[in-house]
Amino acid sequence: MATTTSRQARRLIVVAALAAVLAAAALVGIRAAGGSDPVATADAVASSVPSETAGELAPDVTFTTADGEQAALADYRGQPLVLNFWASWCPPCVAEMGDALRPVHEAHGDDVAFLGMNLRDEPDAAQRIVDATGVTYDLALDPDGAAFTAFGGLGMPTTVFIDSDGRVVEQHTGAITRDQLEAQVTRLLGA
Repeated sequence: MATTTSRQARRLIVVAALAAVLAAAALVGIRAAGGSDPVATADAVASSVPSETAGELAPDVTFTTADGEQAALADYRGQPLVLNFWASWCPPCVAEMGDALRPVHEAHGDDVAFLGMNLRDEPDAAQRIVDATGVTYDLALDPDGAAFTAFGGLGMPTTVFIDSDGRVVEQHTGAITRDQLEAQVTRLLGA
C-alpha cells in the first residue's frame, strides 16, 4: 500500500514539474518573440477542440477595424465566419496567414467571411505583416486583448469557427494548416 501511494506521489511531482517547465518555456518563448504579456505562442502544440462555448452564440464583441471604423462580431451573422487571432510577434501566426488563411480565403471568401483580429500589437508592425503576407480579408484590432479573452483564448494563434447563426462551432489553438482550414471551412459550409 505504501509503495502504491509513493508511486502516485512521485507521479504527481513529475507532472507538476513538467507543467512548471512547460510554463517557463512558454514565457521564455513569449519574451524571445517580443511579446509583452503572457499569451502563449502555441507553435509546438496545436489542438482543435470544441470550445466551452461550442453551440452558444459567439460573444458580441465590438472592435475597431484596421480602417478605423467601429464594428461588431454580430455584423457577420448570416454568413459563416473564420475568426483568427494573430500578432506580428507570433511566428506561427505570420506563417499561417500566408500559407493557410490567404489561399483558403481566396478560394472561399465569397461563401465564408474571414476576420483577422490583431492582438496586442504595434500598428506599424501589424501592417508590415499584412503587407508581407498579402492577406485581403477583413482586419481588426484587439489592443487590450478583450476580444481574445471573451473567447477564452489560451494560446496564439487561435482560430474560431462560427456558423452563419453566430454560434461557435470549434476553436483551434496553434498554427493551422491549409488542409485543416479547408476541412473546417467545408464543415462550416455544410452546417
